[in-house]
Amino acid sequence: MKSDIADSISNSYNQPAGPSWLDKRYEIWKEFTKMDANGLESSSSEDDNEDDTGNVREGIQGYTKHKDYVIAWGSPICDKSRWATVARKFIHFCQSNGLVCVWTCVGEEFERVLSEPDLNWSSLSCIRQDIVDLSTVNLMRSRDVRSNVRRSIKEGIVVDEVHEISDSDKAAVEQGIHDWKKKRTGIQIATQDLQPWVDLNHRRLFYARHGDSRKIWGFTVLSKISSSCHQIEHSIVFPNAPRGVSEHQLHHVLESLQAQGVLYCSFGISAADQLIPTHNLSSMRMAWLSKMYNSIVSAAGLTNRGAFREKFDVKHQPLFICYPKGKFGSEALSALMKSVHTK
Repeated sequence: MKSDIADSISNSYNQPAGPSWLDKRYEIWKEFTKMDANGLESSSSEDDNEDDTGNVREGIQGYTKHKDYVIAWGSPICDKSRWATVARKFIHFCQSNGLVCVWTCVGEEFERVLSEPDLNWSSLSCIRQDIVDLSTVNLMRSRDVRSNVRRSIKEGIVVDEVHEISDSDKAAVEQGIHDWKKKRTGIQIATQDLQPWVDLNHRRLFYARHGDSRKIWGFTVLSKISSSCHQIEHSIVFPNAPRGVSEHQLHHVLESLQAQGVLYCSFGISAADQLIPTHNLSSMRMAWLSKMYNSIVSAAGLTNRGAFREKFDVKHQPLFICYPKGKFGSEALSALMKSVHTK
């Protein structure tokens, strides 16, 4: 059951991809240590099956599959000292099923594990995690944020955290999502579907609504990804909402976290302006990958999301795509894009 891993995700180490694993498109691989009759550890793994009560889960990895490829999202959730061991076991799991593993959205520490001599994978960076340092940020520094928050408040919009979800509010939100999806055009890319009701035991929900009519104009969903960091999973404003609601609800959410002593808030993953090689990439391969990346970014407008986040003084932490040498061609790229295409 995916609900079994929700606690592990919310108490990891600022793992931006982790909350997406609860989406139906992801499969879950688990690795255990268990004691044999002599009191010694022996390892086992499973793929989305229940573990025996005597087992101690040591590693969890979310992934998608497309044809001959496994796209592993984020680094394994386990003690960092076991990353190399768990990575080798997951790679073995993929290979034993005739699949090629590509790891994406991993941080610099795990990228180094995969590029060390025993694995010697190739890696590149074209994505990043956008984080706000709530201990130092001035949330009203941006003139655009200030003016839009004032404009939204003047229109009678209030933003509040939701502790009980009424049937009427739920229906209004789902209708708003339906209307929002109808207005979208072009390629739609996201690591998870827009499902605001997933795992609300570990997430927080905020509505932006009119103070008098109580009409809901937008919502924001937060998840906890470590003891010091929350992540914005969704922040949506419905069609025909008053101007400024986007900035207003995000400002309120960040201000609330700041007041509660939370140190960081992640906006999740965004596309970088360019593709940067890090390990074991030839100039010819780099040129091909850069051309493909630029065409995808242009077609999907992937940098627009990052530009909006700049209003809140985000800091960019590079994330990496890692793969066995020579194994990231057009088929692997197709598998990666298939896993993030959303309706």
